[in-house]
Amino acid sequence: GLDGVNKMSKSLGNYIGITEPANDIYGKTMSVSDELMFRYYELVSDLSSTEIEALKQGLEEGTLHPKEIKQKLARELTARFYSEEDAQIAEHHFEKVFAKHDLPDEMPEFSLNSNEPVWLPKLMVDSGLVSSTSDGRRMIKQNAVSIDGEKIGDTDFSVEPTGDLILKVGKRRFCKIVFS
Repeated sequence: GLDGVNKMSKSLGNYIGITEPANDIYGKTMSVSDELMFRYYELVSDLSSTEIEALKQGLEEGTLHPKEIKQKLARELTARFYSEEDAQIAEHHFEKVFAKHDLPDEMPEFSLNSNEPVWLPKLMVDSGLVSSTSDGRRMIKQNAVSIDGEKIGDTDFSVEPTGDLILKVGKRRFCKIVFS
């Protein structure tokens, strides 16, 4: 699997699915540890053993950074199931969201027709960011929830229905909330 310990498994969440979106294939490949990346090259890359050895040598000599080597693998795998262009878009998305901690170019949008304040864990469930209000409260307690970049630590927090906002849960889940 991605962790190098357990087998690849959907239930363990440590696999790269060939039908997953390009951004996920790219991101999951980038999450492979530095120690494991050459094993992935040997198993899934189209590079020859000579080319893989050259990458290893570049890493040992310090002329290549592990991130560069992983990016090459992530681009190759993403392009295999999508296209070269999709792989470049996925790389841009990864750099923007994970390296620079910016907002993604595109994110799901959730419209809410309410004039009343909405309890944040319920809003997180309704918008599809978490599976239950318990999960939402847990994420808030872990300081993993922010609204427009501001961390929310109160599990009783209610969102006022004024304007649009960006709700972020964890590192990867974003949703634009539109009050109408």
